[in-house]
Amino acid sequence: MRKFFKNCLFFFIPLLLVCAAIIIYLVVAYDVRYQDLPAPNLSSSYSFNSKMAFVKNKRADIVTIGSSMSLNNVASEVVVDHFKNHSYLNYASWGFNIKEDYDCFQFILHHDKPLVLIMSVNVGDFADREVNKVIDYQNVEKYLSTNNLITDFIERSYTPSYLAKQFEYGKKVKCNIGHYDCLNYDQYGAVMMDAKGFQIDSVRWNQRGMPKFEESNYSYLDSIALLCSQHNIKLIVMHSPCRKGIFVDAKFDSANWENHILKIKKVQDRRNFTFVNAADIVWEDKYFVDANHLNRDGAVLFTQYCLDRSL
Repeated sequence: MRKFFKNCLFFFIPLLLVCAAIIIYLVVAYDVRYQDLPAPNLSSSYSFNSKMAFVKNKRADIVTIGSSMSLNNVASEVVVDHFKNHSYLNYASWGFNIKEDYDCFQFILHHDKPLVLIMSVNVGDFADREVNKVIDYQNVEKYLSTNNLITDFIERSYTPSYLAKQFEYGKKVKCNIGHYDCLNYDQYGAVMMDAKGFQIDSVRWNQRGMPKFEESNYSYLDSIALLCSQHNIKLIVMHSPCRKGIFVDAKFDSANWENHILKIKKVQDRRNFTFVNAADIVWEDKYFVDANHLNRDGAVLFTQYCLDRSL
């Protein structure tokens, strides 16, 4: 047993020394403060890691979950004004599908009891994907439950490779205004994209293809709605539109789109939640930064449009 502990010490001490050396170097060379460190190393998604750091020690009556469709397209000021309640958090992060939304919502229910759940979705949230994010919610829970600086740092699970890879990237996304990969949160956790000066990518702007849908994502939407019913939570699902230039294109796969909407409506009929399809009307290109991500003005109009039609 002594030999075992001795071997453990020989393994961990050098690792700790390397981490300490990196941290000291960053502090001295770059004048790094604690808040400048990368988001905690909790998953394979930096956006999710960053959002968990943001929501730590926070609770809310109204919660938004989802992908960038919720992160960028749901305007916080419209939500808090509509419900006359500033107890609001946006948990959304890049690239989540509905299955991952379900996992996240289950986790939220372990430590919070919201009154309203909002989801903004689009076709990508229901798409088939070969690789899902790796998230260990037990580690996330340990991180969120820490309340002092030292324990917080330990539960961030930094490794030398993670620090080296994410240090500069973490600094970049915090202030990357005018770009898609921006995590400059408002006070509720949303990221609004101002039209003026935004660096629009022509490939993203002209993206027309319809994804291959994963049928299980509709089942996970059903499971989210069931959880809401069981916990007496009002569920509002808002379907984000595509820009006008996409919808009027002859190559747009309208049949596949309509079949997708029909599947969501079938879940709605079964579970009796609010579903607002904002794509029922045409949205001018001036409200977008790509095919389906809205700029600030578009997000305000979209959120208002949907909440005005929520029961």
